[in-house]
Amino acid sequence: MTHAKNPPAPLSKMLKPMWLASLGLHGLLLAIPIPVMETPKPIAKPQELVKLTSITPSPSPVNRVAKPKPTVVKPKPTPVANNRPIPPQRRLATTTVEKSPSPTSPKIVPSPQPQITPPPTPVAINPFPQSTEIELDTKNQELLPPPQVIPSVSPSPVTIATSAINGVPVDPNWQVVDRPNEAIAEAKLFTQPDGKLHPDIVGKVAQIPDKNPDAVFEEFFVSQLQSANFTVEPTGTYGEGGGLYKLTPKDDSPTLYLALAPDKQGTGTVVTIWNKYPSPIESSQ
Repeated sequence: MTHAKNPPAPLSKMLKPMWLASLGLHGLLLAIPIPVMETPKPIAKPQELVKLTSITPSPSPVNRVAKPKPTVVKPKPTPVANNRPIPPQRRLATTTVEKSPSPTSPKIVPSPQPQITPPPTPVAINPFPQSTEIELDTKNQELLPPPQVIPSVSPSPVTIATSAINGVPVDPNWQVVDRPNEAIAEAKLFTQPDGKLHPDIVGKVAQIPDKNPDAVFEEFFVSQLQSANFTVEPTGTYGEGGGLYKLTPKDDSPTLYLALAPDKQGTGTVVTIWNKYPSPIESSQ
């Protein structure tokens, strides 16, 4: 075992007070209270304000309690037995059955249903066109279109377009007779042998369909000739079924003759005005 060497005397004198000083210093340090380190508190964030909306509760439907109607139980009639004494019947107490009121369900208001517009009615369309007749040219073997039919249009009748012939009043809407041989029943009395109009006839020859000579004279000429200052004198007939009238003006103008004759159909009237008494032209042959 090795022993430490003794320190020198001056050093040993200094060690003892240093050791005591060191011991007192450590005791002093132990006596001093050590401060406790506080943990830093977290900084609280400011709270966000949330706006609250008050919700109004919907009013609950009022339950209406229906008053139950009292049910009256009527006693049953007792059958009548054959000559037997009727035992006394017990009177049944009238009881009223009360039903427990049942809460009525709240009325449900039906929501309005949207109006449904009906779809438009489809228009029937024929997808296949109507067949047309097609002629086949046997020589050239070509398809020819069907022949077009041109409708016959009857020409509108030409009117005399005058209101007077040599002063004699007429209707301007009466039809003009261009071919007397085809319009007058006894055409030879009003034409020449070559078919032309008689030379003593003045103005145009008019035809009135669907009226006989007597009706034409009474409905038109009686009033019109009187207004035109003519003196009218019947002088017989010129042609079968017609009438001949002498027209004398009151202003000393030449005398005229009005001849009304049936047309070829026998339903109308042909009107001619003559500058002299009518007479047929005899053929020279």
